[in-house]
Amino acid sequence: MSYTTIDIVKKHLLENQLIAGRIEDELLKLAIDTESKLKYPPVSEGSEKVKAREQFRPDYQRASFAQEDEVDLNKNNLVRDSVVVATDSSLGTIFQENIDFSINYADGILSRLPDGN
Repeated sequence: MSYTTIDIVKKHLLENQLIAGRIEDELLKLAIDTESKLKYPPVSEGSEKVKAREQFRPDYQRASFAQEDEVDLNKNNLVRDSVVVATDSSLGTIFQENIDFSINYADGILSRLPDGN
């Protein structure tokens, strides 16, 4: 019987791409009264970060690109696809992400794209 260690096994799995070295932004939708499992367990202690919509009502923030090409939304760790950018609060014109603007969800920075409206 050959001798092995956990480090040798991890090295073999990583070198042969049988597991990923790091998984980020794994989407998991939680449902009431239903057990949910991660696709790639286990989670390293202290590495988990739960992102969720904390409000059922939208948070309206008035911002303008008049002076700068970036706007700080004064929030960070935003949930992906949770930001809507429009000309006014009645959503007169809705702008498209990655066409008109880009957003850094981790830092909450909205940036106008050069070829956007």
